[in-house]
Amino acid sequence: MGDGRTLRLACGRGDAAPPPDRPPAAVAVASAIERDVPVYLDEIGKTTAREVVTVRAQVSGPITGIHFGDGADVKRGDLLFTIDRRPHRAQLDAAALAQNEASVRLARTELARAERLVQSEATTQQDYDARKSAVAVGEAQVKASRAAVETARLNLEYWG
Repeated sequence: MGDGRTLRLACGRGDAAPPPDRPPAAVAVASAIERDVPVYLDEIGKTTAREVVTVRAQVSGPITGIHFGDGADVKRGDLLFTIDRRPHRAQLDAAALAQNEASVRLARTELARAERLVQSEATTQQDYDARKSAVAVGEAQVKASRAAVETARLNLEYWG
């Protein structure tokens, strides 16, 4: 400025007054005490099990009892479910093994007759072949019946 006055900038430190002294902050003092403090956590979350397993029965059937609750800890060998054994008992009883064994015995007897008759030309080769086939079918049925009996017995063994 041309009149001899000096211009002070606001950022300058020049003759500015120091800031006023502030009083000390108030501090509360209390003795420490020991006690349980309840902790509340109001949050939305998702929980997952420590371990997840798939339970498959060795045999199928209607479940007649459940021996654990949701979230229960279970160990190997614990009884989890009871499955009705009656359908497996019925399968064992219904296995047609005896009937198939009787059928194959009759087919063998008829084959022996057909062998003698075909040699004496009293029957046809076709009749003999049919008797021979009946024996093979009967033997296959006996084999299947034995497998069904064994499966039914094995299923029943799971109950002890």
